Amino acid sequence: MLLEVAAGLAGLHARREEAEARLRAAEANLVRTADRSAVLDGQLDGVRRQAGQAARHVELSARIAAAEAGLHALARARTAEARDAAATALAAAQAAAADAASGVVQNGRFMGYSGSG
Repeated sequence: MLLEVAAGLAGLHARREEAEARLRAAEANLVRTADRSAVLDGQLDGVRRQAGQAARHVELSARIAAAEAGLHALARARTAEARDAAATALAAAQAAAADAASGVVQNGRFMGYSGSG
């Protein structure tokens, strides 16, 4: 019977050592998990910062696009005004040229030119 008790105690010791080994492994895993969690928290902060920057970039891009559209509209309006002014000036110049051409020859001489000179 003493051998049976001794054998039972030996088995208990072996199971205890196995349980302690599993406990140490679990504690080591817990430490590694905490370390990884800290690393991931740092990465998450970086990702949040990048997300904020991306949102700001999108906002600024939209504002730039709106400003560029406004500039293009202004440029088109100014171009149309310049075209209209040029057309008016051309019409005035053509009218002046036609008036001058009709007055060039009156009685065989140019108006305002006496022929002597």
